[in-house]
Amino acid sequence: MIELVSYGLLDQEIHTIDLPLQPQGQLSMKLQYLTPEMMLKRSEMMKANTTTAVFGVRLELITIRECDLIPNIVRLCAEEVEKRGLEETGVYRISGLASDVKMLREAFDVDIDQAEKLVKEVDIHAVTGALKLFLREMPEPLFPRVLYNRFVEGSNLSNIDSRISCMVSLLYSMPDANLLTTLYLIKHFKTVSQFSATNKMTSSNLATVIGPNVLKPIDDGADRIVLDVGNQVSIFGFFVDLRLDLLEPEERDVDGYSVQEVLSSTSMTKIGIMTSRSTDSANMGRESPGGAGLTRGYLDIYSKT
Repeated sequence: MIELVSYGLLDQEIHTIDLPLQPQGQLSMKLQYLTPEMMLKRSEMMKANTTTAVFGVRLELITIRECDLIPNIVRLCAEEVEKRGLEETGVYRISGLASDVKMLREAFDVDIDQAEKLVKEVDIHAVTGALKLFLREMPEPLFPRVLYNRFVEGSNLSNIDSRISCMVSLLYSMPDANLLTTLYLIKHFKTVSQFSATNKMTSSNLATVIGPNVLKPIDDGADRIVLDVGNQVSIFGFFVDLRLDLLEPEERDVDGYSVQEVLSSTSMTKIGIMTSRSTDSANMGRESPGGAGLTRGYLDIYSKT
């Protein structure tokens, strides 16, 4: 047995070790110590690079593979809902046929061209079901777990200006793919809620359905999940209700693409990926756009009163 400490392997560098063999000879090995977290990430990278799967795969890996900061499945499902589902009663609340959702899942995991055709053919509730399933099965939620408690604290601030400042700053501290996908979905759900007189899906109803899929606490045991539903709905509902101009704290480009363009339309061209900024969770919580600039006189803050 090789003792990693005695060989100095815990620094995570690659080391070459020569071991004498009896009665003669020598065995040379290259060894590197990896933490369990590093092994999991390496395994996920290998999965993303060797398959076309999107369900159960980390968002950053999907965006790297697709060369798009917003996954195809999110874009295609949202666009289809806006084409033929805005006046559908209970859209996003009513479940589609399990067989159709499964068929969409398999298509998105295997053949994006087939998925693009299929999404136009199945019942719209199956389309929303596939999108909800994708969000629910993300290994790391769309709103990163490391920021969850801070979002809860921000949503409970009594001063409305401070609440806006805190919540928007936290949103902008998320990795690029998480930020742009979230903004894209916020804009989409705002559009859906504008037809609530027909589809019965107000921003509150949408937040009830979507919030628990995109926000999850670090400790997500059964008891904690039940207790946190209110927070998840409240946080996501806050962003769906917030005026779009308050989600644009200042001119901001994300890897060469303007946030304003994301919020201006849900039907947009693909967003090219650059590697100018890390998407690692270590960057989350960094200083972000917003701050005092968001707190000046925004009393009429919501899309509706």
